[in-house]
Amino acid sequence: VSTQSTGELEKINRKLDKLQKSVDELNGRVKSLKVGQQWLEGAAIYGNDVQRLKYLLHRMKMVVEYRESSSGDLVLKTKDKAMVWAEGVLDNGPDGLGQIMFSMHDLVMGTGRLFGKRSLIAIYKDQLETPSDLNPGTFTQDMEDFVQYVMALESGGYAAISTAMNVVGKAEREV
Repeated sequence: VSTQSTGELEKINRKLDKLQKSVDELNGRVKSLKVGQQWLEGAAIYGNDVQRLKYLLHRMKMVVEYRESSSGDLVLKTKDKAMVWAEGVLDNGPDGLGQIMFSMHDLVMGTGRLFGKRSLIAIYKDQLETPSDLNPGTFTQDMEDFVQYVMALESGGYAAISTAMNVVGKAEREV
């Protein structure tokens, strides 16, 4: 069972590494695009949440590491550091991922009272140059990059919440 668990954990870690690389790459592409005032307002409002999410994903990679114990079970290498990270992720305050994911939902769905209940994705789309037969431009690629970026952030956030719950549960069993 521990060999299977180790293999599954390695597979999950590879996926999280790929997700982190995707977020970093797409972040660069999104930053290079020129957008309007509503976008800048949205970036100011949601920017801290996006940065906090990216930081927590980065920290997850650094402190949530497992090793195989002498009994063959998977145990945290640095239980104390992993617990501090997990508690931060699961915190119900403004810095916890619950609040950040709620904000991300508002950003994607436009459910907040900002921007006349419009999604930041719709606002982003409106800022891009509309393609024409003579100038096909990069509209489709730009939209795809932005949506992939947001989805990668959201997926990473939910993966971090799941990982934090696992860390807290595993650490409690190790005590």
